[in-house]
Amino acid sequence: MIKRIILFNLLLINILSASSVLLNKTTYTNKENIIVNFTGMDAKNKDWIGIYPKGSSTDWKNVIVWHWTNDTTSGKVTFDALPSGEYEARAFYNNSFKLETQKSFTVTSNNTVPTTLTTNKTRYTNSENIVITFAGMRAKNRDWIAIYPKGSSTDWKNVIAWHWTDDKSNGTVVFNSLPAGEYEARAFYNNSFKFEAKKEFMVIKNVTKKATVRTDKTEYTTEENIIVNFSDMRAKHQDWIGIYPKGSSNAWKNVVLWHWTDDTTNGQITFNALPAGEYEVRAFYNNSFTLEAKKLFTIHALPARVVYEDAENGISPKWVHYFGKEMELLNDGAKGSNHAVRTYAYSGQYINFEHPAKRLKYLELDVRIGVSSHNGNFGVYVKTTKGTRRIAWSVYLNHLNGRDNPVDPFISGDENNIILNNPAPTDYFWETIDNDNFVHYRIDVDATLKLLEPDNEVLSILLFTTSGGDFDNIALAAD
Repeated sequence: MIKRIILFNLLLINILSASSVLLNKTTYTNKENIIVNFTGMDAKNKDWIGIYPKGSSTDWKNVIVWHWTNDTTSGKVTFDALPSGEYEARAFYNNSFKLETQKSFTVTSNNTVPTTLTTNKTRYTNSENIVITFAGMRAKNRDWIAIYPKGSSTDWKNVIAWHWTDDKSNGTVVFNSLPAGEYEARAFYNNSFKFEAKKEFMVIKNVTKKATVRTDKTEYTTEENIIVNFSDMRAKHQDWIGIYPKGSSNAWKNVVLWHWTDDTTNGQITFNALPAGEYEVRAFYNNSFTLEAKKLFTIHALPARVVYEDAENGISPKWVHYFGKEMELLNDGAKGSNHAVRTYAYSGQYINFEHPAKRLKYLELDVRIGVSSHNGNFGVYVKTTKGTRRIAWSVYLNHLNGRDNPVDPFISGDENNIILNNPAPTDYFWETIDNDNFVHYRIDVDATLKLLEPDNEVLSILLFTTSGGDFDNIALAAD
């Protein structure tokens, strides 16, 4: 009799101390939290409650969500709403996977307030934002809306853009414009990849404002920068302009030079000089290789010598006369030519050089000697590392201090018009007074600059100017 009483008491203690889990209901909607009540736990900080798919093993890989019991024998834990399905709440001691008790429950779809997505348009242009309105979400901070290519899987790698719903059941999210294509907006609960609703839409190219690119010139030399103007880009930081060899594919390997458009719709980009050849400047949206616009241009190798005035077809129209007597065309010229130009003392005229390249640092010209009535001076304007300079060569400086005593080079003018004055290459009046021929001169302009400014350097020769003299074959030349 005593043994039976002891056995009964032990059995009663085991029954009273056995753990259990209870649910506030057996069926939930996919928008409701799941409340699990537990009793009879070990009151250890490693006791825990987990939610598993019904019938699955207790392996960790099958745990959907879980909570510690926080050192309590009895209490409750609340789990966020789950997708539709059949589940079990299970209790474990001491961080083990030995099941102590479990309770089954079901989650069904909430058919009273369906989750929906709508777009403000079914067709957008590639310059319009996409506005998506959602309704019937779970109002959890891990609900989210994403845009995918139409028909693609819900894998993260396919997400084009996304937004949290910010704890709202109903609301609106705005996505930046997209390239032309077919897309789907999709709604997801609880940071999952099981979509609850979707909406298809299309993006087409904006034909009313097509992107354009143009160069400031159609032909350049190998020493000139290429200036590209663009318009009607999408104003995204991944829009870009590239230079390609003519006729090549848009593949990245063919890009010669490139720049971002820096979030601007219209603007200008300067590219460094390129080797001789035929090229295309091309415009692209959104870091893609889909061509939006292109423009052809050519780069020519700069010749070693460029003649600006040989007078054989009359006086060049590129001369600018600004005071004094007009220049004249002569019917004789340097050896091998039939014409030259005559300018007079106390007059002024200049001619611009079309290819102000650094490598063309020599001034070449033929000058008639022995004619006093119009022998004055000539010079050049140059761009230097210290600004613009005028370099002048004057005949009278050759004998200002006496026939055999030329003046040393000197600087005159002010900071806005610095003039580097030099005697003429030779005293082509006094030393050859009975000679009426042309003499060829080749002057190193950079070396002449350094006589007075040794730490300066010529970047380009801009123009030739004169106020007296007979000239033929005015040219710039390289080494």
